[in-house]
Amino acid sequence: MGNANNRRIGEIISLPRMKRVLASGSNLTYEHFIASRYICIREASTGQRGILVKVLGRASGDYAKIVKGVPFWRDDDDITFYGAIYYGYPLPSVKAVKEVLGIVKGNESLLRQFEEARMHINPDSTFWVKKIRRSKLFFKKLQYLDAHDGKLYTANDNANNHYRISIVYYNKDGEIIW
Repeated sequence: MGNANNRRIGEIISLPRMKRVLASGSNLTYEHFIASRYICIREASTGQRGILVKVLGRASGDYAKIVKGVPFWRDDDDITFYGAIYYGYPLPSVKAVKEVLGIVKGNESLLRQFEEARMHINPDSTFWVKKIRRSKLFFKKLQYLDAHDGKLYTANDNANNHYRISIVYYNKDGEIIW
């Protein structure tokens, strides 16, 4: 990983596993985590955070559940005799996805870097976001951003696939913010 202060655009950054509890009860815990390889798409400077992105691929909403009011996909787990811990990458906000797409769209060098890292991304596609929609009957529905028109849509059919991405920020001192 080198010096955290010297992250460069297009560089692959290996982050240590970090986690935080989303929900916990009797024998079951849900945790958000970040780990593994991210690509730097913006360097940190005074007054502007750096951005690291991991493309998790396209996913169906059928595999998601709502935990504590946010969508949760089970990406990893730790099952023991005493209970289970399910880990999932947190989804970004609509604003964060738009910011990332604004940087990546049309940047052939970055798009090539994502391909070389085996993180295919189509910046004109659709992306799951952490925002959910509540209906009158207390049903909660997933939402996704359509990058083509920049609008947020409610997923009426969870079988549709949309990209999942993990976004991590860092300041000019290298401190990870997620």
